[in-house]
Amino acid sequence: MRRQVILTIVGITASCVGLFLLYRVFQKNDLREVLAVVASVPPLVVIIAVIFTACSFLCIIVLESLAVRYAGQPVSAGRVVATSIAAIGVGHAIGLAALSSGAVRYRMYSHAGMNLFAVGKVVVFSGISVASGYALVGGAALLWRGEFLAPLLGFPASVIRGFAAAILVALLIYILLCAFLRRTATIRRHRFRLPSLKLALGQVVASSVNLLCVAAVLYMALQSFASVDYPVVAMLYVGSDMSAVIGHVPGGWGLLEFIITSALSEEGHQVLSGVILFRAIYYLLPLMVGLLVFLADELRRRHVKRAGEPAACRT
Repeated sequence: MRRQVILTIVGITASCVGLFLLYRVFQKNDLREVLAVVASVPPLVVIIAVIFTACSFLCIIVLESLAVRYAGQPVSAGRVVATSIAAIGVGHAIGLAALSSGAVRYRMYSHAGMNLFAVGKVVVFSGISVASGYALVGGAALLWRGEFLAPLLGFPASVIRGFAAAILVALLIYILLCAFLRRTATIRRHRFRLPSLKLALGQVVASSVNLLCVAAVLYMALQSFASVDYPVVAMLYVGSDMSAVIGHVPGGWGLLEFIITSALSEEGHQVLSGVILFRAIYYLLPLMVGLLVFLADELRRRHVKRAGEPAACRT
């Protein structure tokens, strides 16, 4: 009960922070003007951004299949694909992914006979996958263009590059542990161990490509409104997403907008239009698709359940 109260307080506080940041952003911009600018974006830009979004979700499906393999549960490929789309589509938009997408995963995987501990292993593996992608993409971006972020943070570029190097070293240590540390630990009668080297490399590669695809969606969304390099966009997205995870800001709403508009303030107020376009393509569109997949799965499950009941029970 105490843990639930703490999580509730943290969630409410983080939501208030996100709303405040959104207020600060839109206080400086006319929403009607911003939406009008978004509507003027060439269709080809939107199509390319949608393609990168599809590529991102393809990487997420690969990561989900690796997580299910790590959990050691026999689940059909169709179930993995549907759960990936529903869980991540909902989790990205709502935020607090460990809870929102975790709940969707448990609901959909339980239909396939997966127990709670196995779903927990899938969620943990997915969290590590995200962290490994942050480490590789974020570390590389900071090493490459750390001087861009230095004035915003108030640190010398050398300090930022040192931090990036430390992140990459930590990722290398994780991979080495997966390669050579094969001991099994037992917690509450449940056994687990680190992923194999093959699974670890798979999660690092797939997660990194996923982040690169997401950054490409944001890059395409911003191209009509700002002249900014792709490495800078990738660095800003990874930084804002990591901040949202650490601060438990649901979906990063408000935080991403604040960071992008602050970092690219010299490009003009229309930068916010690019962020809104990114939100619509990568967050709201997958949310609608994810909800449809989840509802379709629930309806199919209820239909199968009712069809298996005796006629007397249904009357």
